Amino acid sequence: MIDLGIRLNVLIGTLPSSNEMNLENPASKALLAFLESEISQNRALGDYQTMLRALWNKRENPTLTQIPTKLPVGYRSLAVREYVRQQYGALLPYWGPTAIRGDLTEKKAHISTFISLVNELPNDVVEVNKVLECAAKIVANYINAKSPIIELAAATEPQRVLNQLLATKSHGRIQQGIVYALLKVLHEGVPRITVRTKAVFAGDVQSGRRGDVDVIENEDKIRAVFEVKAQRLNVNIYEDVVRTHTATGERDYPVFILADDFKMDAFNEYQDVFLVRLRDFCLTILAEIVSSKGISSNESIRRILDVYNSDFCDFIQKDRTLRVDY
Repeated sequence: MIDLGIRLNVLIGTLPSSNEMNLENPASKALLAFLESEISQNRALGDYQTMLRALWNKRENPTLTQIPTKLPVGYRSLAVREYVRQQYGALLPYWGPTAIRGDLTEKKAHISTFISLVNELPNDVVEVNKVLECAAKIVANYINAKSPIIELAAATEPQRVLNQLLATKSHGRIQQGIVYALLKVLHEGVPRITVRTKAVFAGDVQSGRRGDVDVIENEDKIRAVFEVKAQRLNVNIYEDVVRTHTATGERDYPVFILADDFKMDAFNEYQDVFLVRLRDFCLTILAEIVSSKGISSNESIRRILDVYNSDFCDFIQKDRTLRVDY
């Protein structure tokens, strides 16, 4: 059982100097200096995760030379994320740097430069491991620099955790992230199914999403759309949602409108448009995760909060003040 009253993120001391780590090699110092300069650029966490993966690969094979314009082998693996979490209590994106696809372009030149610097490191596993330790701690310090605004009180029931988060006023930002995390964990490992969302208040057209949260099959077929309305639903909002999903003609997917509250008989009925109370939906999905995956409710809520913190807050919404401290 996890104690939700205890901080997962631990306070990290100051970064050890190159001398303290016995790093005398100029290539090692140059790499760490470059990484520190990149931290000040506020790159996406997935970029730093990819850079650390290049170092990880060098540690595994000290004679390895990696192509700077190619993504490092295993860049989507959870190995680096778990290393940073276990060693320094910081959370990198749970699903890896999924936004980086194909060859590294000019927009990702900083990653290419970092890989080149990794190639310059000596073929010495001890030295490379020390560099990885320093680099991971630089990234961890950056991740933990901002404290989350949501601190969960000690609770033994995961249902209470969801209720507390759903009741937190955030103009729907927390609620959309929680729905996304629930659906993401529910569909984890299901072949050909992905769950996608967008930053709250981002337009559907600009973001490429049909709704607040989409369940997609085979990369492009919409299986279901979820619209998250963290408020009492009124007729105007309801009709706007329906118009949005019928504006381009025939709709071949169901729309679920998740709202805090509503009066059912006040709304017109439409084909495959479902009204569900947000709290009931979230608790039902939590129960389905526990049932279908054969894990405890405490483990389920831990996975959900991991995805919410790292995947939604850091990578999609890019607002670390929404993170949950648990």
